[in-house]
Amino acid sequence: MMCSLLLEISRLNRSTLHIYLECQVDGRALMIYLHILGSGKTAAAKANSKGHLFEHLMRALLEHLKMSVTHMNKSESGLEIDIEGVSILGKMKFFAECKAQEGSLNSTDIQKFGFKFMDKKYETPDIRGFLFTLSPLNSKAQEVWDDKLKARHGDQVTCYLQDEIIEFLIQHYKLASPDIIRGQATNRYARNCGDTQILCVEDNNKAASLFWAQLLMSSDGTEPNAVVFYGPTGSFVTERATIERLLSLKHDLATEKLTCPNIEDLPRLDDISPSRTVVRVRMSSDWFDYRFPAAPQFFVGRDLQRTELAEFIQDVRQRKTSSRGIIVSGKSGIGKSSLALKARQELQEAKMVFVPIDSRLCDDVSFLFDSINELLFELRQIPELRDDLESVRVEGLDSLIKTLTDTHEAIDKQGYLAVLFFDQFEKVFEYPEVTKAIRTLYLRVIEKQLAILFGFAWKSDLWSLAEGFPHHERDDIVRESLPLRQLGEFGPEETSEILKQLEVQWEGKLDVQLRRQLITFSRGLPWLLKKVCAHVLEQKSRGVTKNELIETNLKLQDLFEADLAGLDDEERTLLKAIAPLLPTTLRRLSESFEISNIDRSLHRFIDKRILVKITEDVGDSLANVKYDAYSDIFREFLITGTVPIEDAYYFYTSPRGALKFFEKVKERGELSIEQEMEETGKRIASIYNLSRDLRSLDLVNVRNRVFTVTDEVIDLEQDEILSFLQSQLKWNRLVSLTLSELNEKETIPLADIAQLLQDLFPPVQVFKEKTREYYSKTTALWLHYARLAFYNKKDKSLRRVDDEAVFESIVEKGTPSLTGFRFPMCFRNAIIECLEAINGAGGKVSFSQLMEKLSKSHQSVEKVLSDNLNLSFVSRDDKAGMYSLTSLGARFVASSDKTRRQLFRQQCSNIQVFNQFISYVEAAGINGITSRQAARKLVQEMQLEMADATVEKLGAMLANWAEYAEIIARSGRLCFMKKYVPEQMILL
Repeated sequence: MMCSLLLEISRLNRSTLHIYLECQVDGRALMIYLHILGSGKTAAAKANSKGHLFEHLMRALLEHLKMSVTHMNKSESGLEIDIEGVSILGKMKFFAECKAQEGSLNSTDIQKFGFKFMDKKYETPDIRGFLFTLSPLNSKAQEVWDDKLKARHGDQVTCYLQDEIIEFLIQHYKLASPDIIRGQATNRYARNCGDTQILCVEDNNKAASLFWAQLLMSSDGTEPNAVVFYGPTGSFVTERATIERLLSLKHDLATEKLTCPNIEDLPRLDDISPSRTVVRVRMSSDWFDYRFPAAPQFFVGRDLQRTELAEFIQDVRQRKTSSRGIIVSGKSGIGKSSLALKARQELQEAKMVFVPIDSRLCDDVSFLFDSINELLFELRQIPELRDDLESVRVEGLDSLIKTLTDTHEAIDKQGYLAVLFFDQFEKVFEYPEVTKAIRTLYLRVIEKQLAILFGFAWKSDLWSLAEGFPHHERDDIVRESLPLRQLGEFGPEETSEILKQLEVQWEGKLDVQLRRQLITFSRGLPWLLKKVCAHVLEQKSRGVTKNELIETNLKLQDLFEADLAGLDDEERTLLKAIAPLLPTTLRRLSESFEISNIDRSLHRFIDKRILVKITEDVGDSLANVKYDAYSDIFREFLITGTVPIEDAYYFYTSPRGALKFFEKVKERGELSIEQEMEETGKRIASIYNLSRDLRSLDLVNVRNRVFTVTDEVIDLEQDEILSFLQSQLKWNRLVSLTLSELNEKETIPLADIAQLLQDLFPPVQVFKEKTREYYSKTTALWLHYARLAFYNKKDKSLRRVDDEAVFESIVEKGTPSLTGFRFPMCFRNAIIECLEAINGAGGKVSFSQLMEKLSKSHQSVEKVLSDNLNLSFVSRDDKAGMYSLTSLGARFVASSDKTRRQLFRQQCSNIQVFNQFISYVEAAGINGITSRQAARKLVQEMQLEMADATVEKLGAMLANWAEYAEIIARSGRLCFMKKYVPEQMILL
């Protein structure tokens, strides 16, 4: 019977993730691997195809073993049975569950199998249940299987892992023996063999079809560089369509580094070793070489992360953790690669071999082969490890875990740990198959608790939600690794250290103004701080004075433009064209652009520090040298022409004085510093501070100590300048974060802005508390001035302004007056309710008393008071902080409904936006107009930006006022002048 037949097969190691048959070839274990190759356009389709293909393969295997299959994928009692049948001899009924999923089976998978078995056993007590799985059982699943199923039901349930399945296939499926396949390949091509694989694909009849794939090693024996395909019985496959299909389904066999003699019909393989596709992380050559990560001697800070890493290494050595991975994350240019280089230096003395790999050279799975070979090369430089590692080879993707296990045995007995660190791993995420291979290998390393660690560094600000992104693989890596504290911007100490080195090369103390300008501009980003320091030194070498540097309003786009200075139009066009391809090789660029001597242009770009060589030499051909932009942000600039990050600066002065200075410059056309000093008695530093915010906002320029208005605003009217100012402010990172906070909380104290200030500009931590409060206040005042938020001087808070609330005047003294609104804030019922509440309190109330009487929020009471102030029904005593009914307001409260409407109409006629709204209704005539359409016209005429919902609300309130004032009537959604609507329609 099937059960007794299968039980005769010896069990292999059930913990392996791969299927293999072990025998001895030249004293080494021969490994054979099975792959079920599903097809489909999506990952889900491929997984579904793989599952069904595995079921068909198991059906064929069962039939070879004289088992009759009666049903496939049968639904029964809400459960799906993959295979059901009966043995030809003995008529034993059985069912089989087939698992071809990625990753290990968990306890839930085993429980589901158990439910199906118990359901079938209820009908047929002697039923046999088989579980065929391509994946191992994790520890919990194995526990459930042993204790809940096997212990209770014995041989009625059997689990067959991949190693057992492959042995069945070789013995009972008429496959050639693996030694025949390997012998043929070796004899024909005179190469040693790498991994041997069995590939299962779907044939034209939807049945499972098997092929052999034999990897052949390179002439130097370091890794595979060829793959040969054979039929199941060992015949050489010559049909091109079959080979191309196998390569399309098995991505790790379709790399550029693997030659396929079946296609090219090569009688022999060239004796050429594979070209390298990896390179270690390159390091900077001086303090301000911003193109490459900081070399250890130019490294500053990151004490917390370095301590975390040292503690993790210690925990691994002392077996206090099972994890074998670390993750370094942070935004572009924050110093992840520099930290890896520093860690490599610091860990060398502790018997640690740290190999940082630049992942930008990743193109296919051969990247992983070369990365491990790079690790082996480094380990072999250690005398006591050299002999033990001499025979360790990379023979294929499947056997990589064996390669690392052999490596572990060599280094562990000498007390060494190895770290394979993948820098810029976000590049690997672009290749899901490579990501999957690294994830799988990493999990195997954890499972076996090897003395080999993996490190991953990726950008937290360049993430992808695109279809095909390997989210599950990334999450598996994260779950099993120690994430070091995310790298943040440089703080005061790190920034000061870099500026101290600048002073050394400057040969003198930096001016306070210039130092502050560099700190603010760099916003704590290491690469940007180094770049701007390099810029300052270069300007000094050209004879630019200190004052001229201070006058320069540093902007990242200007620095990027300076990088391109000196390039002709043809070079700029070429640079813009190749930018989307970066990082890339000379070969690919030559294939993409029909330009002679393109390598000369690339060298010119390198000389100007626009591009960098990731590696000086890859293999024997310069065509394989890879190029990249020195920064991701610079690459985006080359592609789009704009800088993909917001400006970041804080405000030195209040808008009142700065904008008076702007008006002065605008009126005169130009204003020299000497003139301003003479007229006002101000010091030069004060004038630079006064103009700095204006320069950051692109309102003024300064050249040769003369201020002028920028071209962007020179011809703008006052209201247009306000719109320009709003736009400029919103592009400031500090402002955008503040507005985002206001959208969530409606009101925030200055302390919250101070915290944002400190988060954005870590160097300001050295400022005193009063200094941070001052800069927080200037930020709030600029928002207030630009009508983006309220600043309340009394409680030092910033309040959200809904889109319909617009300040009447740009600059107001003291606490913003609530009479500054042009637009209605409330419907007329709320206005009347407020007046009656004040009247009920004796005609005078405080703000808090009114909040209590109306039972409304602070903002709601502000709005209704704003409307009553604009209608002159209420007055405010600023000193006493009291609100009183005016004589008109008292008359309104005491009047009949008819008189109230007349008074309301009288006061509304004094409000400009109300009259404008009525004019649109009147212009519509008998056709009418919706309140939303009229409000949209009003907003457009005032050149304001409002959300659609806000416009609709504004229109509804204006129509509500006009209808109560008996000026318009409404029919459905349309508004008409009352004279166009019959009385009966109004009543209706």
